[in-house]
Amino acid sequence: MTTQHPESIRMVTWLAPGLPLDLFDRVREAVEASLQTPVSLESRTKLSGPEVGSLDPFADGLAEVGFLCAPAAVPHTVRTHAGFDLLGLAPLFDDTRYRGQPTCYCDLVVHEHNTATDLEELRGQRFGYNDTSSLSGWLGLASELERQNTTPHDFFGTLTQTGGHQTSLAAIRNQSIDVASIDSNVLRTHPESLAGLKVVDSVGPWPSQPVVVRSNLDPHQKERIKTALLTCGPWPQWGFIGFRPQSAEQLEAVPSAAPR
Repeated sequence: MTTQHPESIRMVTWLAPGLPLDLFDRVREAVEASLQTPVSLESRTKLSGPEVGSLDPFADGLAEVGFLCAPAAVPHTVRTHAGFDLLGLAPLFDDTRYRGQPTCYCDLVVHEHNTATDLEELRGQRFGYNDTSSLSGWLGLASELERQNTTPHDFFGTLTQTGGHQTSLAAIRNQSIDVASIDSNVLRTHPESLAGLKVVDSVGPWPSQPVVVRSNLDPHQKERIKTALLTCGPWPQWGFIGFRPQSAEQLEAVPSAAPR
């Protein structure tokens, strides 16, 4: 594999608008200032991570840095085929449940008039999810239901794919669905999104969204990017504390993404 030394850094996020695009633009600005290198940012909103073998920006040499949902980065064979490596960092937000570790929960959100008080009382209700590759929107909850010897298809009355966390919240608000599993980091960065809604239970904790880099990027450049990312934050307007270390072993506990 040929090591590459890009004249600019191209970032791609698969996490907006769940996590604010403005947050990632602020990251872009900070890295650009730290490295004194032009940095661009692209937002992809249809999936929670790159689609291996099809329009994959890392395998195609079109991106250096990525922000994606944890299941899109496991197992190791996925990273190998997709052409990216873990950078060993993930975002930390100021939720007291996290205890200083880059973490997220699947927060189960319902309308404020819904009488359910926990997961069991949501049985038979209408469930909405962003996509089946999402840890917080599908896989984390599915893992908990599997532990209880059931599945989302059997547990809930109906299933509706909404395409995004914010769309799921809007669907609860207009009562076209009853419940959705929402990334706790999304709720932290968009506190207004719970207006008229409430969290009745949580599943987790799970590792937060990993930062990845193109595999054939020069190792020195990888370290420079990592050092630059560690200068980001704190940015209280998003509850963002900063990027913190995250190990591959932590991610291997995450359910891998459903086939696409």
